[in-house]
Amino acid sequence: MTSDGRVRGGVWKRRRPVVLAGLVAAGIVATVISLLPDATAPLRERIFDVMIGVRARPADPQVWVVEVGAENEAGLAFGRQDLARLITRLAAAEPAVIGLDIVLSQTCGATSENMALAAAMARAPVVTGFLVPGPSSGVPRPPPPIAVMQDAPAWDADSAEVACDDFQAASAGAALVSLPGGADGRVRLAPAAVFIAGKPFTGIGVELARRGAGAPLVILGRDGDGWLRLGDTTIPVDDLGQFRFVPTAPVQRQARTVAAVAVLKATAPSIPKGAVILIGSALPEKGGLRPSRASPLHPSVHLQADVVEQLMAGQAFSRPTTAWRLEVAAALLGGVLVLGLVMSLSPIGGALAAGTSAVGWVGFTIAMARWGGRLYDPLLPSLGIVGAAAAALLIAAAASRRAEGNLSARMRQHLPDALVDRVVDGSAPLHQEGEMR
Repeated sequence: MTSDGRVRGGVWKRRRPVVLAGLVAAGIVATVISLLPDATAPLRERIFDVMIGVRARPADPQVWVVEVGAENEAGLAFGRQDLARLITRLAAAEPAVIGLDIVLSQTCGATSENMALAAAMARAPVVTGFLVPGPSSGVPRPPPPIAVMQDAPAWDADSAEVACDDFQAASAGAALVSLPGGADGRVRLAPAAVFIAGKPFTGIGVELARRGAGAPLVILGRDGDGWLRLGDTTIPVDDLGQFRFVPTAPVQRQARTVAAVAVLKATAPSIPKGAVILIGSALPEKGGLRPSRASPLHPSVHLQADVVEQLMAGQAFSRPTTAWRLEVAAALLGGVLVLGLVMSLSPIGGALAAGTSAVGWVGFTIAMARWGGRLYDPLLPSLGIVGAAAAALLIAAAASRRAEGNLSARMRQHLPDALVDRVVDGSAPLHQEGEMR
């Protein structure tokens, strides 16, 4: 072997532990991303909450929420007769659609209240809600206009808790009002569609947004990842046909909220023609309060309004099914790149390169969420990059310290300890001149 070969071999022998330490650190992170997605999901979801919820979004003047209280304008319990009068008054404003975040599945029959409510629902396009899962009571009707391509992602159920037959016959359509909670109970996702006994139905937010935007139908399909097409807007959805939305803070909800009592008293602000109106309750006893990133007790009717607003604005988010592959590649390739820089730069330069690479990945994930609606984990791949650099720098520092100790020990065999100490701490130059004694 040549002298140059021996030198190169010696350099690799010294650097091999550094490289292996960096690769092991990046590999551990890549393994966690690929093999333990459920363990990292809660932290990742909280990070996504921050990523997509930083920007305040003004309320859409086309979307209104009418909150039903415990009492009507006369101080009596709010009943179906009052709901009928409420819908009649709202229909006079000629809205694009009225959505009921209420499942009218109880006390069916030809009572005067039910007949009055069915008659009121026939005055305007009213979309009734149904629940999945729930007590099985049949298949909703009428189905909204939706086209589903083969293998399109969606929920699937045998039956649902639906409104009474008279209300379904008077309505313009039926849509899903269920909102799934995450592992921590927070509502982050809205369903785009669900199959009930093989028939497709949309989520109520999707159906109201379709009518508000004047789109003829909704198309659900898959091209690698799932997607929902609403007019000219395409929204990414996950394997269950769900998309992520951003719940609004209480202060932002006030601008679009009207009390049902104020509508019945004719003291409510005028609702513009062609608006999307949701009717629901914010009362705890009605069971419509759900935890979200914006509030621990978020009325479901306002969550549905957030879905409508963001769909009409073309804003929705989804995590691609192959997101973990890109994250693993970022952790490994980024770690290898940083290792190369650490080996060729000073320790400070290597640390700066690792930090810059990690910040670059975070910036990429924010850009993809902001402009593409795609959610990628900004944390774990960054930890892979920084971890590879940190492990390499630590091993290199330890090797340097060990080499320094070995050199110092050999020098002490030939020179006084005091002189060696001065050379090591830099207070004495290596080149010493003679002294007169």
